[in-house]
Amino acid sequence: MMDQNSLRYRGIYTKIPGDPSRWRKWCAMGEVLVEETRRRNGGQLPQYLTYSGLEAEFPRMFQMLADGGTIGFSGSTKGNHMTFLGKGAALRPDRMLRRADFQRGESVLFYYGCSNREKVDRNGLEILDALHRHGARMGVVSQTEEQRHYLEERYGGMLIGATSLEAIFSEEGSRFDWPSALPWFPEIERYQQECEETIQLYKERTVKPLFRHVTKWLPAGEGFDLIFERAGQDTLGVSIALLRSHTGRVVYAESMEGRRYSFYAPDLWESGRRVFMPCAMIDGGSSYPSEDQDKSLQSSRTSFQVRQTG
Repeated sequence: MMDQNSLRYRGIYTKIPGDPSRWRKWCAMGEVLVEETRRRNGGQLPQYLTYSGLEAEFPRMFQMLADGGTIGFSGSTKGNHMTFLGKGAALRPDRMLRRADFQRGESVLFYYGCSNREKVDRNGLEILDALHRHGARMGVVSQTEEQRHYLEERYGGMLIGATSLEAIFSEEGSRFDWPSALPWFPEIERYQQECEETIQLYKERTVKPLFRHVTKWLPAGEGFDLIFERAGQDTLGVSIALLRSHTGRVVYAESMEGRRYSFYAPDLWESGRRVFMPCAMIDGGSSYPSEDQDKSLQSSRTSFQVRQTG
């Protein structure tokens, strides 16, 4: 890990701001880290990273990752609120399903109409058709009731269930929130009570209401095997919480380039869930060796350890 106390890196290690107008500048500030990482690794970026640091380090670690690389978590991970900027072009939904080792008959939750309220979501229909070809048991959350009716007419008995955010808001009223991203958690080491209260409110008003509405389509107590996410929204934190433990995975196929995403880290690494993206994977079920445990790691594959600094 680069020395964060160096004047060269001052102000670089931060979580990604919520304001989209600041994302490009945040990314540009990290290019010095990317180039230094290449210099230290023989001109290459790392394919494997083990994260055990603080919240402000995770997004820079993701930025340093080579295309197709993987980030794993160690048991000493600190922090709750992880952010990163997406990268890379889109891949076909079928290819991403194969990459995630999707099996016929697995349950899938899909978001339809994430970027607008139009009845026809062309990318969404392409993904649903791919899921049907692969034998998925499909559940859908749409933005509007019009979209839900359209999908029920189009796919009929192919769906195990369908609902809309409009319907959930209508039923839950003020008990349901659907934020544009994971709420900004206060630093737990400095403001533990405030952080815990924010997390609890998020779970009570966002995660649990949606969980109740969509898991009634599944056997009691189960989460989904896979959630096919949409690049145009930041609901990754919710999706991770809706997955089965240890085998559940989130999959993206659309281009994520330059967009901010966020998630609650314990839901990922404590339950061994994974996130598959066209150009990277975040693996909550991994247990990569430390540098001290495996001195041969550097010679066998490009790797770069991210260590605690506090």
